[in-house]
Amino acid sequence: MWKDIAALFGSNPLVTLLIVVVGTSTLWMYKEFKEILNRNNIAKLNLINERLKTFGKLEAAIALALKKPEDENILVKLYDILGESSALFTKEMREVTRTFYTQGHPHILSALQIFIDNQINTSREEKAELSKYENSTDVIDKIGRMIKPFVPIVFIWAFVLLLVSYVSVLIHQQDMSAKIHWTMYFFSVLISFMFVCVLLSVDFDNKLGKQGHYRWLLLSTIMITPFVFLLYTGLWWVSISIQVIAFILLIKKQKKAKNSLILLK
Repeated sequence: MWKDIAALFGSNPLVTLLIVVVGTSTLWMYKEFKEILNRNNIAKLNLINERLKTFGKLEAAIALALKKPEDENILVKLYDILGESSALFTKEMREVTRTFYTQGHPHILSALQIFIDNQINTSREEKAELSKYENSTDVIDKIGRMIKPFVPIVFIWAFVLLLVSYVSVLIHQQDMSAKIHWTMYFFSVLISFMFVCVLLSVDFDNKLGKQGHYRWLLLSTIMITPFVFLLYTGLWWVSISIQVIAFILLIKKQKKAKNSLILLK
């Protein structure tokens, strides 16, 4: 077997060069993406620690203001801390704060304490997840750390392969209408490819969450549709139309879910 492989490389210098280029590029990209991921994790940890520190300070200031609502010095200090912390506030937290600014009653901030508690719990969970990624000695976690930099590399080479396949097919097409069909079909496949990349990236970061049957149906429709029309590339307009409609329905579903969440809050 090794002789056959050696003979293949010896008789095909182009194949040898291609393997060397791909291998070298992959190793270089792995090193770069690994460093980027490490820097991002450190930056995220620093940001989370700063968020926890800020919310902890604000939580203590609110508790003190609720105990001594008549103390002007405590209220002045609370105003300062609220101003410093406002950049981290959600929309709901800003609304509660504005109400407090308008009415001036510290008891209004009891509602803000609930939001702060949620933010602190969320930040602690994120910190635990990132710390686990950095410091875990578990074999599965270590394998995950090794694999993670390969994810964008796989996407890059998959896109290159997709592009080369498209160019190769286009070169062999003599009819202009066939070239247009293949170009638009490639665009449809590219849409599907981008959705697959996004879903895999988000899922790998454990941020995908529950999508529900309807959303998964729409996502699957966007991703699978081009392959259904693989033998009928002339119907590229049907493929793209289905993807666009599914994407619009997905956006509407997302907006509806956000509005429902706001109403519940």
